[in-house]
Amino acid sequence: MRQDLLSVVAARVLEMSATGDLSATSDPEATRQARALADSLAAEDLPEVRVVLGWWHWLRYGGTGDPGEFHRAVELLVPCFLLEIDALPEPMLPAIAVAAVVPAVDLLRRSFEDGADPQHLSAVVRLWRRITAAVPAGGREQGLYQSLLSSALLERFLRAGDDADLEAALQASEGALRAGAEHDPSNPRPLFDHAQLLLVRHRRSGRREDLAAAAACVSRAVEIAPPGEVRASVLFELGQALQLCYLASGERDDLDAAVATLSLAFSAGSPGDDWWDPCVVKLGGLLAAQYEHFGDVPALNLMIEVYGKASAADPDDRWRGLLAMALHHRFKRTGQPEDLDEAVRLGDPGPGYVPSDGADAEGLAQWAAILQTRFEEHGDPAVLNACLDAHRRALRVPGPHPAHRHSGYANSLRARYQQTGDLADLDESVSVHRQALELAQGSPGNDLPMFSSNLGLALVARFERTAREDDLDEAVELHRQAASTGSRDDVRWGLLHANLGGALMRRVELRATAGERAESGGDPGAADDDLGEAIEALRAAVAAAPPGHRDRGRYLVNLSSALVLRQQRTSEHALLAEAEDLLREAVTCQPDGHPDQASVRLALGQVLRARFDREGGESRRAEAVSAFVRAAENTAAPLTLRIQAYQAASSLVAESAPGRAADLLEAAVRLLPHLAARQLGRDGQQDLLKEFRTLTGEAAALALTRPESGPAQALRLLETGRAVLLSQALDVRADLSALRERDPELARRYLELNDRLSQPQGPAVPGPRPLSAADPHHTAQELSETVAAIRRLDGFATFLEPPTLEELLDETAQGPIVTFNLSRTRGDALLLTSDGVQALPLPGMDATATLEKVIEFYGALHITQTGTTLSERATAQAAMNEVLEWLWRAAARPVLDALRLGPVAGGGGAWPRIWWASGGILSLLPLHAAGVRGSESDAVLHRVVSSYVPTVRALRYARRPLPPGDGRGGALVVAMPTTPGGPDLEHASAEAAAVAGHLPHAVVLAPGEPREPTRETVLSHLATSSIAHFACHGAIHPTDLSRSMLVLQDHATDPLTVAALNAVRLEHAELAYLSACVTATGPSAQLADEAIHLATGFQLAGFRNVVGTLWEIQDEFAVDLADAFYRGLTTGAGTIDPARSAFALHHAVRERRARHPRTPSLWAAHIHVGA
Repeated sequence: MRQDLLSVVAARVLEMSATGDLSATSDPEATRQARALADSLAAEDLPEVRVVLGWWHWLRYGGTGDPGEFHRAVELLVPCFLLEIDALPEPMLPAIAVAAVVPAVDLLRRSFEDGADPQHLSAVVRLWRRITAAVPAGGREQGLYQSLLSSALLERFLRAGDDADLEAALQASEGALRAGAEHDPSNPRPLFDHAQLLLVRHRRSGRREDLAAAAACVSRAVEIAPPGEVRASVLFELGQALQLCYLASGERDDLDAAVATLSLAFSAGSPGDDWWDPCVVKLGGLLAAQYEHFGDVPALNLMIEVYGKASAADPDDRWRGLLAMALHHRFKRTGQPEDLDEAVRLGDPGPGYVPSDGADAEGLAQWAAILQTRFEEHGDPAVLNACLDAHRRALRVPGPHPAHRHSGYANSLRARYQQTGDLADLDESVSVHRQALELAQGSPGNDLPMFSSNLGLALVARFERTAREDDLDEAVELHRQAASTGSRDDVRWGLLHANLGGALMRRVELRATAGERAESGGDPGAADDDLGEAIEALRAAVAAAPPGHRDRGRYLVNLSSALVLRQQRTSEHALLAEAEDLLREAVTCQPDGHPDQASVRLALGQVLRARFDREGGESRRAEAVSAFVRAAENTAAPLTLRIQAYQAASSLVAESAPGRAADLLEAAVRLLPHLAARQLGRDGQQDLLKEFRTLTGEAAALALTRPESGPAQALRLLETGRAVLLSQALDVRADLSALRERDPELARRYLELNDRLSQPQGPAVPGPRPLSAADPHHTAQELSETVAAIRRLDGFATFLEPPTLEELLDETAQGPIVTFNLSRTRGDALLLTSDGVQALPLPGMDATATLEKVIEFYGALHITQTGTTLSERATAQAAMNEVLEWLWRAAARPVLDALRLGPVAGGGGAWPRIWWASGGILSLLPLHAAGVRGSESDAVLHRVVSSYVPTVRALRYARRPLPPGDGRGGALVVAMPTTPGGPDLEHASAEAAAVAGHLPHAVVLAPGEPREPTRETVLSHLATSSIAHFACHGAIHPTDLSRSMLVLQDHATDPLTVAALNAVRLEHAELAYLSACVTATGPSAQLADEAIHLATGFQLAGFRNVVGTLWEIQDEFAVDLADAFYRGLTTGAGTIDPARSAFALHHAVRERRARHPRTPSLWAAHIHVGA
């Protein structure tokens, strides 16, 4: 039935269309048939029915003019349009297309859904093409429809990747732009849409013109957009593209454009947008680049604003670390303390924080950088240790920017070296800087100059410590490369030039010194060239740091130093005045108490002193002293600088106010134990003590200018500044019995930390330490905190404090203690008796005269051992006797006379005892052997029994009572008649046999025996021995006295060194006899005050009496003397009494002097050390 109706109505429509006769449209039968056909659509909607009916109503509209017919035709034909049916009335197409828009939009939306059929998307594209083709060009709606067509084409491009679709989308978008410009010029949407398409094509092809066109569109859109209608997401996309352009080009214009665009996106967006977080990250990074590379402070302020807004809107506060970093950067530029305080508060990840990934590790490294700046401002070592700990934890986790993280860690290591003098830190800093530079090679960015300069700084510091010229030359080249490749706009440009200037100045000083030595072939002209280049670089650095810049003060100091150097070479007086002006400004650049203030004031004092020396003026000298003192009293400054400042101040007032000069040097001496901190290792401690080796003697000499209080002050100084390392070791051996009763946990903690610090560190190994290795600086910090906690306990306020004068006087009950002090200007003996301290001037000796005698004595001693003729050797023996006679006249006799210690009648009366604390270079001479050859009265051996001690405190330790128990332990005899890799000792076996004959049940260790004398075996037997005798070689280490050793069977692989003995504690040990070459002195006059040798090593291990030798002795004579010594220990009951050691040695030596008065090399070497 419906098919018949469809055929009839269709034929009628075709006829009317062909003839133009529309009369049938008013025919009742025709109208009934059309209605019947329409009613059939309710049962089944067929397109062909809609087409026929649509034409019917279109024709009726033409015949009647009824708008309802037109609308009914459109209603019927829209589904046909959507189905791409072409046989539609052409005049109706615009209306049909407009009516199809709503369902077409819905179809477009559904085509965007995940999983949509690609064929469906293509149909939608065709639909929108038909819509845009049907609607008249130039109409208002055309712009919207072109935009929707563009969206459909873009979606298909994104899915299929057909460039033709992208080009078609751009064409459609251009149509939308034209329509929008004509009909709705205030609508920003077409501009944003077109910009987005251009960005897509830019990402596809890299065409810069697309990026420029997109930027122009966005710029125009932002101009016309009402509030709230800025397309922030498009701004973000454009900003990303511009960021990529900047990363590729490095051009400032690209950077500024990216920042401007992302800033707009950030301002227009909100934290809920899915692109918000990436926008914050990218914008913050670009702002950092603006600041770091071009010094743009407003960029830094905007970065803080961005991170602050992001942090405030984030409940998880993921942005606080970046905000802390930005505040840190601003503080480094402006020096505003509140910025650093806030950075510290925000950046702290919490104690023991362990990063879980690379991003966390990067944040921890940034926190470490903040801590280093905090340390630089306040000088707190604990902060620097925490900084290094954070760096090491960060480096354990792989992550971004490895070169930056390595460089930051290395900088912090160098900072700690500058604070503590730990050479191991500096060596590791150099190695890690090299790693950073290697990691940075070929990486993008402008950081390579900074990495090169950082390595240069570490190399300069190592040159200053070790005088390795190759380090300095490499540093200069690194700094030159860095300064020449850095951009003038870079915020670090001034720093790079300042570093170059500093390295060149060090080389100027080196070359100037070399130029003064004709044999060195030095080139003064090269020094002048370096100095000119240095001044030019330093002036550039100052120019790059305007007033208010955090680093300006440092640059001014460096420039002033360079000008002073030039003045010294040219005598241009005006240069000193300019240097003074620069330093006066530098003083104002940092607040009082800032660590940098100390170096500024020290430099100012030096310039003022130079002007005072040249031009005079008491006010200038007074101001110089004030500058030195303020530098010295700055507790945040490095200890070496503070000591130098105290010395400089003291030297300026020594003539006019010697008492004040003494007080200034006493303050410096009190810093020595802190300077030689235990965490530095032996090498580092000894190097630093060498640097100030004359300080204690000069301080004591100045103190002695005060008649009343001078002697006590001088003794206090000598007890503090001598044997610093020995005193530290005595601290480890403090009696903890009372503390264990009061607080067992604190006592346990104290011992544990001491044990960790006491482990021998061995020689430094090149390269970075393992990241998992324990840091001795942390251990030392914990130990300091533990000692402070102990001192807070009632009754423990003086725990580990140096003994008081009253406690020192207690040690004189058995005899006087004589402490010598030799300075450049005078010599004195301090006589400590039960009556107090008396100063005895020794006009016949000072440091210079004594050094000459030491050289003379040991030169003669060498000839006695190597001379080829009897006459030559006899002359040398006579020369040794002449020195001993000088020693008697200059030192020993005045002391003994002052103490009223005359000759012992007949040699058989009660022998008084005396303890010599000779110290310094005097410790190299045998005071006990001083005397006139052949005289029965003018000789120490005829008046007193001599013992030696490094300090009175060491004597107190040697006199500690034996612990309760089973009494004395056994005896150990070690003999090395043959030595692997060394010469034989022909009489060592005989000596061992002789000694063992006096020591029943002694354990004898010798090569070839079941129990060989190895380090492990010896140490195990020492633990149960009261007496130990060694007949072997001794080896003195030429540079590190703590590595001096007794040469045992395994000396090449496991030596028994002084350092090894430092970890041994023998509570029942009474006597150690070291018949082993040189055991009671060392080869270095620079460390003579430290008394680092095998004899004190055994004393520290616990032996209350030690017999050692000042020089190598004849093997056969050693047997005879040892035999006599042990006979002297034997009591009437036939037992051995180690307490008689000093008397036994005295009589044995005295008898041999009587036999061989002309050969002191035989009998004068043995000394008794201890109780």
